[in-house]
Amino acid sequence: MNWCNILINLILSELNMKRMEEMRAKARKKRKKMYAYEREMYLKGLSKSYTWKKKRAYNKIWPVDYGWEIDHSW
Repeated sequence: MNWCNILINLILSELNMKRMEEMRAKARKKRKKMYAYEREMYLKGLSKSYTWKKKRAYNKIWPVDYGWEIDHSW
C-alpha cells in the first residue's frame, strides 16, 4: 500500500466513527423519549407495567436446577 491508500482508509474510519457516534446519540435520545412516554402512561394508569422487561413464565415441565444439584422431587 502506498501512503495515499493509508490516508484514505484513515479518513474513512474517522467518518465512520463520527457517523456511529451520531447514531448512538440518536438512539439514546429515542430510548429516553420512549421511557418517558412509558412512565407517563404508567402514572396515568393506562399501562400495567413500568418496565420494558417481560416476566418469564415459570417452568413447570423441567426440574428445578439450583446450579449444584437437580431437584427431581419438587
